[in-house]
Amino acid sequence: MEDPLTYGNGLDVVERPVTRAEAGHSPRACEDLVVAVVRGRR
Repeated sequence: MEDPLTYGNGLDVVERPVTRAEAGHSPRACEDLVVAVVRGRR
């Protein structure tokens, strides 16, 4: 089985800022799958 986290193949995990529309909502309400939330570098 190939590694699903190999860059460019299968699943890519990226870090991005929250948008104004997403602020204050549950991560489940986002269109993207949320793996982690970083606040204040934590």
